[in-house]
Amino acid sequence: MESEAKFFEEHPVYAGLPAGFTGAKALTEKLTKVLFGHIKHFLPTINKEINAKSREVEESLKALGDEVPLEKDEITHAMWNMVTSFCEMNKAAIRGSYDRRLHGSTVTRLDPQALSGGAKVRFIMNQLLNEFQDPRHEVTADYTDQDIETAIRIHEGDTLPGFPSVDVFEYLVRPLLEKLREPIFECLAEVHASLDTLANSLLNKVFGRFPALHSEAIEIVNAITNKELENTRAVVESIVSAEEGYIFTNDQDYISHRTRRLRTRDQEETVAMTPDQLFVDEMRARLDTYFRVVVRNVRDTVPKAIGHFLVRAIQDKMQFEFHQAISSDSRLVAMLSEPQHIADERASLTGQLAVLREAQRVLRRDPQLARLQAELRDEQLLTKQSEAKAQKDAQQQQQQQQQQPQVQATSQTQAQAQQRHAQQIAQAKVQAQQQANAQAQAQAQAQAQAQAQAHGGALSQGGRVPPQPMPQGPAAAPLQQSERRPQPYQGQPVTAPRQMAMQQTRPQVQYQHQQRKPETKRGLFDDDDPLG
Repeated sequence: MESEAKFFEEHPVYAGLPAGFTGAKALTEKLTKVLFGHIKHFLPTINKEINAKSREVEESLKALGDEVPLEKDEITHAMWNMVTSFCEMNKAAIRGSYDRRLHGSTVTRLDPQALSGGAKVRFIMNQLLNEFQDPRHEVTADYTDQDIETAIRIHEGDTLPGFPSVDVFEYLVRPLLEKLREPIFECLAEVHASLDTLANSLLNKVFGRFPALHSEAIEIVNAITNKELENTRAVVESIVSAEEGYIFTNDQDYISHRTRRLRTRDQEETVAMTPDQLFVDEMRARLDTYFRVVVRNVRDTVPKAIGHFLVRAIQDKMQFEFHQAISSDSRLVAMLSEPQHIADERASLTGQLAVLREAQRVLRRDPQLARLQAELRDEQLLTKQSEAKAQKDAQQQQQQQQQQPQVQATSQTQAQAQQRHAQQIAQAKVQAQQQANAQAQAQAQAQAQAQAQAHGGALSQGGRVPPQPMPQGPAAAPLQQSERRPQPYQGQPVTAPRQMAMQQTRPQVQYQHQQRKPETKRGLFDDDDPLG
């Protein structure tokens, strides 16, 4: 270090440089600052990548399942837990209960036709004998009138003709009831297949990690379901045999319609029919009505038997018989082991997760990196706040720009309304003034006319014109310049006799006016004073 410093001090070129630009120490500080800046710049990206990779590795480990135990007791306990999980999910799927283990994290893009579990079982039961539900369907359409008439004759034997035997009804109805056997057992088979498919899918979820154990679990579950299927088949077979072997009903529909085609003595037929044709029609009607009664009973009875003896029995017995099968077979314990490739993948993922967690711990433990992370978080927070504020200001400005034309239009509308209101007020004032002027003019004209009439009457009678009172109210308003014009005389027209009377009366009025003098008091020195 001393020789290096001496070299730079004595060098003709580098000697003039500042002290902080030469030497290994200056280079180290400079590179440290550059590296520190790069770390500060890329540290958020490094943290994000580490966190994302950690989550990815954890999801992969979660998909592989828990680690397989090594002790025998732990293995047995793990197997029992797996069986319990399978039975709970199977029961929840059949009853329609929610179980997060059955569904994914999303419920979008579901196929409404893809039914499973209890919904599929219910749909299959609802479709049982649905093709015979049409009221217009006549099951005896396969029989001709000749077939029914022949059956009646066969069973008359040597008895008196005209009385059909009940054996005819049984002979004709049995082939019709045989048509129900195949759809009934198809319904049973479809329900069993649906339950079997559901169980296999759940077994794949629970035991899919262990191929050998998975195969054994499928065999155990199939044995349990097949056992209950045989029990249910026996019950359904007994129901069908009862419907075929014993003809009986209390149905009011059948009883009320059993003689609707027989002709009585009081009833007249519009169409002539032979007795044989009457019996044929009556037998056909009875067969159709009874068959509909049997179909209605079977549609209720068979689904109940399947639901009780197959569906509910599997739910109730599955867990007990599954546990019993595991306890009785010691080979199943040894099958609880992962394949080698799964074990290798688990070990690799475990090592990757340990490295990533160590990197996170180093980033949090180093004081300088921790300080950098705190500064970066503060900077990011300030940046987000400034961006949010800028975005908010931009939105407010945009809203103001959008509202400005509306405000202008509103202000213009208000100004126009105020202007119209002022014009209306001014017009009202002008109209009121005009009405007042018209009223005043009319009153002035009326007053002038009254004065003229009064003046004319006084002159004609030789008297004085009495003083007129001042007008009050709107008539007392000062007249306009145009209203002060002298009004024409509107009194009585001056005739020749009246003119002579006016000439005779005028001097007298003047004389009277001249003779009238004010009276004064006498003084002490008047001429007529006796002392003067």
